[in-house]
Amino acid sequence: MSYLKALEPLMHGCVQVLEDVLEERCAAGGGTATVNIYDLLSSLASDIMAECSFGGSFGLVRQGHHPLKTRITNYMKKAALYQTIPLLSLFGKPRDEQLDAIVQGIIDKRLHSQKESERRDLLDMLLEASAENSDKLSMEDIKAEMFVFLLAGSDTSAVTATFCLMKLLENPAAHQALKRELDELLASSSDPIVDENTHNLPYLNAVIHETLRMLPPAAGGFARQALEPVTVGNYVLPAGVSHWRCACKNATNKIRHWLQQTQQLSTVILASIPTLTSSFLRDGSLGMQAKRLPKRIGIRSQQAHECVLANSKVPLSLFDDRC
Repeated sequence: MSYLKALEPLMHGCVQVLEDVLEERCAAGGGTATVNIYDLLSSLASDIMAECSFGGSFGLVRQGHHPLKTRITNYMKKAALYQTIPLLSLFGKPRDEQLDAIVQGIIDKRLHSQKESERRDLLDMLLEASAENSDKLSMEDIKAEMFVFLLAGSDTSAVTATFCLMKLLENPAAHQALKRELDELLASSSDPIVDENTHNLPYLNAVIHETLRMLPPAAGGFARQALEPVTVGNYVLPAGVSHWRCACKNATNKIRHWLQQTQQLSTVILASIPTLTSSFLRDGSLGMQAKRLPKRIGIRSQQAHECVLANSKVPLSLFDDRC
């Protein structure tokens, strides 16, 4: 996607910081280092989203802390609790007024300040689109989009990349097959890893898609509130009612369809798929075409899904190529 390509230089600046931090820790440990890989990937994803959305990285990879990130994390925990226990809504909403004001302030500052550089990030693109047609993209819409990228995009990207690495370590044959594919693409460790190069790598894409199928970061969907009365199947939901839309049944039906269409998968037991090599990826070879792999189980927009893939591919390629 063109907007992702425009954001790529910003992403690579954050990835370079991660490389530097890992090299520093290895040097301090005499050539090796024990790290919390999820913590680093989560910090990287948050830094990338901040860099691409609000004009500057949080610096979490190097510093490990940022007040805005802390507020976001606390808000997500509170929102998850409210979704799990709906009765809590009787005591108010989990909205963080200060977090809302911070995001609004960033948007207002961008609107009223003169551009000092040629750098374009996601917020610039949204503001330009709103200026062209404010009826289709209002300021409230822009603020909502920024929250989606900050709240949802960073965590799902980090979880996806972490699960990919976990499954690759559990399956050495798949790990070596991916490493061979990346070695063919990258002549040296200094070659840049860009989405344009990795977009058509069948094994890399298969690993990510298969991991999303087996361990989706948002398998159950999210709560939705009906703004007006709506009929869903045989049920009428009045305005203001919150409801859950679960994609698991639909995903299971799709998997059954793929099993029927693919002889190589005919022996897979849906109730228990323990490892990557028992399903789509076997002995380091593709079990089926990557384009037929499921993209997601959780409910996501295509744009958000592409961001998750882009933010997962780069660190995954980095770790596999450097290891």
